[in-house]
Amino acid sequence: RIGTQDRGGFGGQGERRAKRVTQILQNQPITAWSGAPWTWTERLRQDMPLPRSLRAVILGSAPATRPFLHKLLDRMPPEVVVRCVYGLTEAGPVCMADAREKVARVGPGDWVGRPLAGVTVETPDRRVLVQSAAVARYLEGPPTRPWLDTGDLGVLDDGLWLQGRETGRGRGQLAASVGARNGRRHLDAQVEHGLARLRRLVRH
Repeated sequence: RIGTQDRGGFGGQGERRAKRVTQILQNQPITAWSGAPWTWTERLRQDMPLPRSLRAVILGSAPATRPFLHKLLDRMPPEVVVRCVYGLTEAGPVCMADAREKVARVGPGDWVGRPLAGVTVETPDRRVLVQSAAVARYLEGPPTRPWLDTGDLGVLDDGLWLQGRETGRGRGQLAASVGARNGRRHLDAQVEHGLARLRRLVRH
């Protein structure tokens, strides 16, 4: 079993991780793999063979597009289970879709599957709201779990169909869920700027 958080970009780390995972897939009896689609994009691009031991693939951390899934499934034996997970940092996994069912469905957007057990999804005015025990809440805040406004737009019809995004998650804001007693909120850009500055300081 192998899990990755491989992503393209960020100084080439995604590509290096993809190559490393590819080596493991070639040399080890891997039965299950989870991570973003990037590694499989590299394998498909290089026309690499799949390990015969593989039995399950879980895709998350990035959108699994229909063109990508078509290419992937064309190479996957029918006995290999392929699942796509829709989730958020603030809520964990929300929905799961069988990849073969996902590519076969035609509807009002990108079908990301049905809500997982213990997760409630609502779409008032097409705004995707999520509630579950995993949704982050304010430290010392109310004991009830809040509804998380994901910033995504969609509708419910035998699962969740995503139709786009608002301007930034939660209208361009992130809740400071740890150590925020007064419910302060921060713009995405402020958080990204702070992380970039911290990264530069660490390097020096």
